[in-house]
Amino acid sequence: MEYTFTRDAFGEIQTEFSMGHEVIGDWLVSCMRAPHNIDQIIVLANELLSRTRSQYCDEYAGFELFMDHDEVRLQASTVEHASFDDSNAEDMSVFDDEQQTECGLDDFIAMLGSWQAFIASL
Repeated sequence: MEYTFTRDAFGEIQTEFSMGHEVIGDWLVSCMRAPHNIDQIIVLANELLSRTRSQYCDEYAGFELFMDHDEVRLQASTVEHASFDDSNAEDMSVFDDEQQTECGLDDFIAMLGSWQAFIASL
């Protein structure tokens, strides 16, 4: 998983993640700007890594995060598909793929550390 954290010309935080992991950037910008939120997730992830916790699941303003000893799954809330007909099914599948991701717990912890350092530098 590759990523960068920057600020644009207006000072807004920008994230860029490798294909398939974009939703992580959305989650970070929406829910993980406060240092205490970042610290809490890092502590929980390290508890999973050390196996003092078996799993963690929570919802954050339009996102659901699940972590266990090996992996992390993050999913954004998606729009209802009821108003779309079957001809749009393939397009909606691509949209759904951009709204969820999985990665290893080690990679997730490393990314959170980078995010934490970026936020602290602002």
